Amino acid sequence: MAFKLWKGRAHIEWYPKLASTAYTNGDLVHLVAGGLTVADATSVDHVGVIQQTFTTSDTTTAEAPVLVPHDETVWEVEFADTLTSSMIGQFHTLTDGNTVNAAATNPEQVCVVGVVNSTLGLVKINEQANYSST
Repeated sequence: MAFKLWKGRAHIEWYPKLASTAYTNGDLVHLVAGGLTVADATSVDHVGVIQQTFTTSDTTTAEAPVLVPHDETVWEVEFADTLTSSMIGQFHTLTDGNTVNAAATNPEQVCVVGVVNSTLGLVKINEQANYSST
C-alpha cells in the first residue's frame, strides 16, 4: 500500500531524485543533500508523496513529480500493527515510506484522524516541510 490522497487539496511540484535509488509511486519522501529520498522511521520535513516509480537501475537525477499536501490534506495509508479508533488524535511513526507503525510514537511523523479498518488509517503528515511555494 502507499500514501493515497483521501481528501483535501494537494498540488504537484518537481524535485530531483537521487541516482540509483528505488522509489515506489505513493512513497512519502523528504529532501536530503542531492535530492529526494524515501521517508523512514527517523525522517522529518517531508515534502510529499512521490507520483512515479523509479528503480535502482535509473542512474539519473531527473526531477520527479511529488504530490505536495496542504494543511487540510488527509491521506489513506497502511498500518503495520492493529489500528483502533482510540488512536484517533495520536501521533505515530513511519515503518517505511508507505507504512505507519501503530506501536511507535516518536518521532511524531503522522497524526491519525480516522480509521478505515484495522490496517488502514487516515492521517495528516505532521513532520512536513515548508518548501512549497503554493
